[in-house]
Amino acid sequence: MTLSLPALRPRIRAAVVKAINADDRADIGGIRIKRAGHPILARLTVQPLPRNKLAEEALFLVTFQDELAVPKSAGAGAEHAKTDEQLVRQLEFELKTSREELQSTIEELESSNEELKASNEEVMSMNEELQSTNEELETSKEELQSLNEELSTVNAQLRDKVDELENANNDMTNLLASVDNATLFLGIDHTIQRFTPSATRLFNLIATDIGRPIDHITARVEDPELLSDIDQVLQSLAPSEKEVSRDKEQWYLRRITPYRTSDNRISGVVLTLTDITAIKKGELDLRSLTEHLEQRVSERTAELEAQMKERQKVEQALRESEQKFRALFHDAPVGICQTDPQDGRFRMVNPRFCAMIGYSEAELVGRPFAEITHPEDQSDNLEGYLRLVRGKIPSYQAEKRYIRKDGTIIWADLKVILVRDEQGQPLHALAVIADITGRRQL
Repeated sequence: MTLSLPALRPRIRAAVVKAINADDRADIGGIRIKRAGHPILARLTVQPLPRNKLAEEALFLVTFQDELAVPKSAGAGAEHAKTDEQLVRQLEFELKTSREELQSTIEELESSNEELKASNEEVMSMNEELQSTNEELETSKEELQSLNEELSTVNAQLRDKVDELENANNDMTNLLASVDNATLFLGIDHTIQRFTPSATRLFNLIATDIGRPIDHITARVEDPELLSDIDQVLQSLAPSEKEVSRDKEQWYLRRITPYRTSDNRISGVVLTLTDITAIKKGELDLRSLTEHLEQRVSERTAELEAQMKERQKVEQALRESEQKFRALFHDAPVGICQTDPQDGRFRMVNPRFCAMIGYSEAELVGRPFAEITHPEDQSDNLEGYLRLVRGKIPSYQAEKRYIRKDGTIIWADLKVILVRDEQGQPLHALAVIADITGRRQL
């Protein structure tokens, strides 16, 4: 419309409004315009075009046609009057059209004002929501900053804990590497959790065996009751001890104890094998010597009763046997003592036992065994000794604490056997004591 002549613009606008309202063709004739300085009459036609799916708005075809001028004649005055009348009608139509456009514009302006007012209210509401959101963001920012500070503190504490855990793991690794005893940590399902390097001497273990059941590992010691003893310890929570051998040449004290966590839960067992070959050999030699001596005494006693003439020879043999016994008794690498079966007083002690306890032989002979035993272990000693005297057990073995002369405490592995006569009456008690203080400290 901006490309048309100024005189045509109101007519075009009016025709388009008329075509829109009527949804039909609109014609306006008698429009006076100037072309090349001469006035002419034109007809304006607005035709609505069919709707197109691609077009978003309705389209109109605007056409212009020239109207033929009436030739001048006698009726020129009438024609002039008619032209003036058409001009008046044209001006009235333009005025009416202008009023309608003004009214439409006013209504559109009022509608726009209402929409603008509603939009303004929406903007104010959005502004308030935005301000509230901004305040929430500020609060969230402060909370996030506080959370970041707490997280930094937690991270610092976590780093300290990781350092402590690393140091503890290093200590544990070095401790396990320095322990000479074979030690295995087993889970409840008998799987290997950890083992010391010394354990590889008795079990065919490699680093990849972690997590495998212990019964899948070949052992170099004869221990067929290992799995059943592990199950028994897990059920009763009581430690289990047993002597096992390797080709009947090396002997080990196999000990199974429950593995307790910091919250007092049982998560498995600890299997420890301690080399007791020297103690076992001394014990076997001592027992063999004792049996041999008892046999010799019995034989010599029978011969003395039958043949009095060979008394001197028998006494000489007894003295030689006693000398051998005393020589072995004196030079044994473990503590050995002989006590009275009635009152438990020392009859004989070897130098190794005196060195362990710190008393001389003269100070120990005739003294009760209970005086050097730790008070907390005396009741266990008495109970085991009574079972030994009553013949319920062949020997009594336990780990006990003893008080040295200087007041210090030592741990010892005690094994007691009872020597009886032919009638079964106890003659004396023979005890073998090995110092295990260092092992207990580890």
